[in-house]
Amino acid sequence: MQNHEALLLLAPAPILALLAVRGDTQSTLTPAQMQEDLFRLTEEFESLHAGLLRYTSREELDEAFGDTLFELEDDRTELEFYRRVAALVSKVRCGHTRAQPNPRVRAVAESRRGLLPIEVFLRNDRLFIVRSLDGSLSPGTEILSIDGISIAAICDAAFAHMSSDGFNETFKERQLERSFARTHALLVQQAVRVPSWSRSQEGPSRCASRE
Repeated sequence: MQNHEALLLLAPAPILALLAVRGDTQSTLTPAQMQEDLFRLTEEFESLHAGLLRYTSREELDEAFGDTLFELEDDRTELEFYRRVAALVSKVRCGHTRAQPNPRVRAVAESRRGLLPIEVFLRNDRLFIVRSLDGSLSPGTEILSIDGISIAAICDAAFAHMSSDGFNETFKERQLERSFARTHALLVQQAVRVPSWSRSQEGPSRCASRE
């Protein structure tokens, strides 16, 4: 495995593997670089992860690995590579096994247009504003979509890259709720323009509370 520094894989000890990317700014990775790291990742899983097949069958993991290789047949940015690795790692369904970007990759994701200026309350694919950092949205306002993408689709996209034990989606919902702006930038966001909101016309709801 080449000496790159893009992604840090966290898993039950003693797994600790660095995945590809080099340089001080976001690079473009070749298929060969990414494939090398994916094969190294699978070797680490096979040799060190005792619960690798606890929730996911061998056939499902092999299919996910093959799909990921297929998606990496063209050059990708570090962020694009990270998203694909995170989605692959989430298939293990282990809350202690997850892909984390290094600070540079995270900074690139968050700086493309800045973080969404909101803190939120999530329940069953519904998103309510708890706090708007720029004062543009009232607490309790329900947001129906961001950049034309429904909240349900945003949650699905984020959950597909997040790890939890077994099939526990509630844990992912709480994770996404706690760091919605950062997670959205890292795992979901595509647009680099000023964010657009679609909100409910029913007025603020009192259910938007962390209490």
